[in-house]
Amino acid sequence: MSKLNSNRLPIQFSIYVPSTKAHSKKLTKPEFNKRIVVTKKFMDNTFGGDTSVRSVGGYTDDGKLITEDIAIVESSTTNKAFNKKKKELNEFVKMKQKVWEQDTLGYKIEGDFYTYPKKSYIPHEAKKNNNLRI
Repeated sequence: MSKLNSNRLPIQFSIYVPSTKAHSKKLTKPEFNKRIVVTKKFMDNTFGGDTSVRSVGGYTDDGKLITEDIAIVESSTTNKAFNKKKKELNEFVKMKQKVWEQDTLGYKIEGDFYTYPKKSYIPHEAKKNNNLRI
């Protein structure tokens, strides 16, 4: 098979957009959709594009299993572009964790899932400060 004339975008990352806020309060559909659109626009403007899927996620809150709608907004880019823009991605995740009133906000880079900020009740391989691993 001959090699296609293609662009290689080896860095793949995503942000998990929750449909709840503090203490598992469910957002209205317009509020949730606004979060998704804001995240998609950030990815598009910063990295050139996105793919988003809606799914269902779950977590425990005060011992109760909470199930919620989520959106996963993903982008791909080159190593150079990612390194150039990772500070902006870092700041976006930090800001949205606070603005969206999340205990933690999930994101994935190259198949590794992270939550920000680091919490003592979630085991980690190594002790690190609250800096994102972006």
